[in-house]
Amino acid sequence: MNFLAHMFLSCESEPLLVGNFLGDFLRNKEVAALPAEIQRGVQLHRMIDSYTDQHPLVKQGSARLHQRHGKYAPVLVDIYYDYLLSLAWDTYDGRSLRAFTNQTYETLRDYQHLMPERIADRTERMIQDDWLFLYQTAAGIERTFYFMRRRVSKPEFFEGATQSLLDHQAAYEEEFAAFFPDVIEYVRKECLC
Repeated sequence: MNFLAHMFLSCESEPLLVGNFLGDFLRNKEVAALPAEIQRGVQLHRMIDSYTDQHPLVKQGSARLHQRHGKYAPVLVDIYYDYLLSLAWDTYDGRSLRAFTNQTYETLRDYQHLMPERIADRTERMIQDDWLFLYQTAAGIERTFYFMRRRVSKPEFFEGATQSLLDHQAAYEEEFAAFFPDVIEYVRKECLC
């Protein structure tokens, strides 16, 4: 899963949310320099990723994309799942998506002073461009893929990624609706909440 789902799965804890956000960006040495509660959030992020990568429904969705999108198929599914979470937001949270994203941005800003400069700058761009809220549209997803293409070794595998989502949206919605309650339960039972 990508940013939106990770932020949602942070047990309504600011330090866990910050660590969960930082999980993909930090080297272990950098993690060790953070306060213990934020380190727990990084651990939570990595546990969620591991659980997600091994889940049969996620593997099924990735397999559907493999021929067209190669090694990036699981990355696309992660982003699709943020899109699907944003569309079904009311099923999982009593706050509006806008209220959640604004609160998340405020929390990240409150902790930017603990982030390495390169990540603090990226966080500010994310907030300014409203990435979390934009996940709810196909155009927002396409924008995400545009920026990802600029950072990967095989950008051609991102061509048509949004169309692949739209072509198989019903299947992804069904898989997500079954998977997401599983990961919520996993976080509640097995992780750090």
